[in-house]
Amino acid sequence: MEAGRSDFFGLVIFIISMLSLNIGLSSAQGKGLLHPQTLGLFALMIIGFIAFYFVEIRKEASFIDFSLFRNKYYLGAALSNFLLNSVAGTLIVINTYMQQGRGLSSRFAGTMSLGYLI
Repeated sequence: MEAGRSDFFGLVIFIISMLSLNIGLSSAQGKGLLHPQTLGLFALMIIGFIAFYFVEIRKEASFIDFSLFRNKYYLGAALSNFLLNSVAGTLIVINTYMQQGRGLSSRFAGTMSLGYLI
């Protein structure tokens, strides 16, 4: 990749898709999951990510190089990192919810979330 070359089109598609996901999740809480605005935002996100993928695989200087995922070691490390961060985030959210939302003690909330570690 040449210095100074950027994939602005891919970046814009990615930003629009991520904003659609974020706003869709936020609006689902207040308006409901089956509200037309929420469904439209999720549809825009899915279409955006599909378009992003097909635009990026055809570019030489792409925003994300998908050819990296052909290497099984890189794919394993990326998948492991994703799963590890997902579990860590879930533990934080679940423990906070059980303590503040349900009024459980920190000891009982910690005991109930031990299954996530397994």
